[in-house]
Amino acid sequence: MPHRIDLANAKGRYQYELLERVIPFWMRNSVDAQHGGFFNCLDRDGTVYDTTKYVWLQGRQVWMLAKLYRTIDAKTEWIEAAENGLDFLRTHALRDDGRVYFALTQDGKPLKLQRKIFSECFLVMALAEMSRALGQDELMHEAESLFERVWTWSFDLTQVGRPALSGQPAAQDLAVPMILLNLIEELVGDDAERLVAYQDRIDDCLRRMLLHVKPDQQRVYETVAPDGSLLDGSAGRLLNPGHAIEAGWFTQHWAQRLGRPALSETARDIVRWSHDTGWDST
Repeated sequence: MPHRIDLANAKGRYQYELLERVIPFWMRNSVDAQHGGFFNCLDRDGTVYDTTKYVWLQGRQVWMLAKLYRTIDAKTEWIEAAENGLDFLRTHALRDDGRVYFALTQDGKPLKLQRKIFSECFLVMALAEMSRALGQDELMHEAESLFERVWTWSFDLTQVGRPALSGQPAAQDLAVPMILLNLIEELVGDDAERLVAYQDRIDDCLRRMLLHVKPDQQRVYETVAPDGSLLDGSAGRLLNPGHAIEAGWFTQHWAQRLGRPALSETARDIVRWSHDTGWDST
């Protein structure tokens, strides 16, 4: 018999863990009041063991604090920490060409620039949520402008410095349409007009994500050819169940929002198959 979850109790537990333990821990130990931004590398007792500031977490933390401020409790400490983080990102992580550094020193000097689009993506999320939390339209305009660059780069990664080598097979990663779909959700919010404006791109992201789903095998592949066919070698064999479950979550959200029952069932299959593939029952 399938295991049944008491959703009310689960919600209470997760709410307690988030608001009484997780967020207080990070607020106590992560905020850098001297240089701005957040410390990422914390020991279990909150000790900072590496002052490197990774931009993915900087953007995520700004987004989370702004989201909590807007939807849970308008705590001054949350929005002040979010503003502190966004100021650090806009001052130190964002380059004049729209690229965003992957890692910075404590005081904001660049350490690493990836040949990927994900640092930019997390800045888009931070800007969009801060726009809503602060009621500042200019931040949303900034988020949309950066998203347009990211969308263009995602189809040609040579524009972010990744070389196109003659021996490379044509391939697409699940991560790219998945993160773009997530960004569109952040930009659209509850705005019906924005939803219409982004509809074609939503459909394109869903189409590309579903190329990775193989119902006959009950598997979700991390990397496939642009037409969805399987690749030779280790890259073509890679399964990442946690990542695939995340893709199922995003797909389910849009299936329900767009009223597409068949897509909703596919999303459930993605999660079920990936859970069965990744779960260690021993």
